[in-house]
Amino acid sequence: MKAKRVQQVLQVVAPFLTEGEATEVATFANVGTVSARRLVGTTVLVGVATAGMVTAVARPRPLYVALTTHRLMFFDANGLTGRPEAKPVMELQREWVAVARVKKFLLALNVHLQVLDSDKELKLSFPRTTHDAARTVVAGLPMVEAPADLSQG
Repeated sequence: MKAKRVQQVLQVVAPFLTEGEATEVATFANVGTVSARRLVGTTVLVGVATAGMVTAVARPRPLYVALTTHRLMFFDANGLTGRPEAKPVMELQREWVAVARVKKFLLALNVHLQVLDSDKELKLSFPRTTHDAARTVVAGLPMVEAPADLSQG
């Protein structure tokens, strides 16, 4: 992510920081997953509504991500300018989040987060240009503990 955009994210995060809290990293990620049912449904619905003239594809939500010493914060990107919006769309306390798994692909680094008291994972897909920042996010969060192997005794 360009230094100018990182500065913009840091400026947006600053008013929300509490005493003693600091931003560790600011980056960009596509957040969430799109089910096959939703993908097909959206494509069919738009195709029928426009007599096949337009095709739409559902995709995860692009958000700016800021990891602070206390929280993981998410900010929308303005549709016209690409700048981060002034209010967070979601905040998670760091102690509520753990890294379930990390998968590296050619163009993306996918980080699956386990959120406390939730059976669903939150998927962050970091584009190639933000892999270094993604590694900082992963390093700043605890890993989900693997279940103990009961076969060994």
